[in-house]
Amino acid sequence: MHLVAGQQYGRYEIVDDRLAEGLSGPVYHAIINHDDGHREEVALKFLTNKLPQVRQYFMNEERLLKKAEHPHVIGFVHSNVRDEPYTLATTFVYAYSNKELSKQKSETIALQIAEQIGSALDYLHIAHPDSPVIHRDVKPDNILVDKASHDAILIDLSVASHERFALVDERGFGTPPYMAPEQYTGHEVPATDQYALALVVYYFLTGDTIPTIKPPKIKGMESNDPQVYQSALAIWNTEFRQQLAAQNERIRKNLAKHPTAIEVFLKATAFEPTERYSSCAAFSMAMHEALRNDGAAFAAPSMPISNSRRSTMISIGAISALVLIAVLFLLLGGGDTPDPNGKATPEQAAMPPTSTLPETPTTGGIPTVTIEAVIPTSTLPPIVSPTAGGREVTLSQGYILRARPGDGSANALGSGQALEGQKFLVLDENPSTINGDQRKWFNVQRINGGEIGWLPETVLR
Repeated sequence: MHLVAGQQYGRYEIVDDRLAEGLSGPVYHAIINHDDGHREEVALKFLTNKLPQVRQYFMNEERLLKKAEHPHVIGFVHSNVRDEPYTLATTFVYAYSNKELSKQKSETIALQIAEQIGSALDYLHIAHPDSPVIHRDVKPDNILVDKASHDAILIDLSVASHERFALVDERGFGTPPYMAPEQYTGHEVPATDQYALALVVYYFLTGDTIPTIKPPKIKGMESNDPQVYQSALAIWNTEFRQQLAAQNERIRKNLAKHPTAIEVFLKATAFEPTERYSSCAAFSMAMHEALRNDGAAFAAPSMPISNSRRSTMISIGAISALVLIAVLFLLLGGGDTPDPNGKATPEQAAMPPTSTLPETPTTGGIPTVTIEAVIPTSTLPPIVSPTAGGREVTLSQGYILRARPGDGSANALGSGQALEGQKFLVLDENPSTINGDQRKWFNVQRINGGEIGWLPETVLR
């Protein structure tokens, strides 16, 4: 399939020649003509690849985005999954180059990504209709910083795992070096995304990409004998921990100017998921406080832009299509990665490894200039006196205090999230509900700070 600028395709008007050729098919910058007459810029992705596995990735992302409602998760616009070729249209974002942003080593940008992408991930883990949804491929290429709003946006949910989407062999999904240890075994949990987010924040704070940890190849990992397997697993864990220790030393060295933040990063990237923060919100709040303790001023940084309009069109669909699957380590010996149950199913044994296609660059060699731009700064909200009376409740996990009921509403704290264990007063015992959300939302006031907002009953005790 080949479309050109100015061509009409159904309800879409093609703005530019194809932006990329991804695993699923071509991606175009287009304008959709809605039934009510208004027009909207979109990234239009086609499914032309006939492989059943690729079709599953495409359908998985379409279903998840169609149900998602969060300001920092890429917006669903329209889809066609009835007549071939299937299409998926998402919000088109004019985004900054993440490579240029990382060169600034900006505390403000790093913290903004921690807070906003952390909020998006917690939404997937807790509040998405199919939750818990684990993204499994959090990395800089899957985060866009919008030039208009300066908001960070999470993209590419194609390999996200949840109860309604599971392949025969789930081991090795992700992109090194952002993969947590448990990803090599296919036993991801929500804290898996936190591990990756921490290394993404580290990248924007330091400009340094952590070297890839190679999973050990230990004889006996595929043994059906529980004793042999457990012995091999112990060796595997020891060798992986040794590589993780080297990663920790690199983090300590490159964050020497941020001694408090070092400990936050090390906790978020702990070997055991249970040793990490209770949520991405808790991680981002801890990072906020650590950077403040380390003297961060959170000044608005300069933001690079390109002289070429086309080079600034960092399309959601384009990047998403290029990274539909990253199973790099299956080719490097995925069959030797540990299975905590000690035994692979016959289907797993028969499943061939999936190769990773190289990314196709959409731009390059374009000179950039730097201009001053205003980034929302992470300043604490004004403190007001708590209202007297009301039932006292405790937050059971880090969560965003919302200005209105619903995870899509604004952050009532202005920046950051409320920490696990913080106490609130319930201002009204009559909860509110919203369409598509079965949870009850209570109007509350934070005792330590006085801010008023809304929290769902599921995070209160």
